[in-house]
Amino acid sequence: MQRLRMAHKLWAAVILRVLALMAVVGFSAYRSAQTQAISDEAAQETRNRVELAIEWMGLTETNGARTLGVILSSDLTVEDAFKGTIESTSAQITQVQKRLESLNLTEADKAQMQKIAVARTAMIEVRNQASKLKQSGQFMEGVALADKAYKPALSAYMQTLRDFVQQQKQHAEESQKAMASLRMETVKLAGVAVLVLLLAIAAGAYGLIRSMQAPLQQAQAIAERIAQGD
Repeated sequence: MQRLRMAHKLWAAVILRVLALMAVVGFSAYRSAQTQAISDEAAQETRNRVELAIEWMGLTETNGARTLGVILSSDLTVEDAFKGTIESTSAQITQVQKRLESLNLTEADKAQMQKIAVARTAMIEVRNQASKLKQSGQFMEGVALADKAYKPALSAYMQTLRDFVQQQKQHAEESQKAMASLRMETVKLAGVAVLVLLLAIAAGAYGLIRSMQAPLQQAQAIAERIAQGD
């Protein structure tokens, strides 16, 4: 019976340590998977914002060059040739803007988006004014307005877009650092859990050894008495 109880203790100790180790491994795996999922989602979100911002900037730059070419050209066929393309690209820019606004933007992003909207409105107003001047036969006045107002307005608009792109790239860097920190936290937590487990194993082993010493000492004493003929 004594041997049976001792065997139970040994098996219980082994099973508890295996379960504890499985719990540590399971927790680490779950935490790692959770961190990776958060990291992937954040990376995808940031990548989408950067790609849309770059697309917006590229469309705007292209349309700006077309518009300037139309304003500076005295040939009315040039305006007819580019009118549909310019309008189509403007519609694309509006769609890109809406897609950006539908994302999970920070307050800083929203503030920059407002600056972009203001700069775009100002640029479109000057563009329309220059176009009207040209259509009314005031070609030179349209050219002068393009040099004096449209180019600076376009430049200001492009700068707000460049600032937004840079802002998104900075967000991407900060997100990567945050995810790296989260992964390191997972490693530290796993390390602490393993350390606690090792301490628990050591303490359990110490207690088990002490619990085995008394029966062994009793058995040894009995054996000695038997050997002495008691």
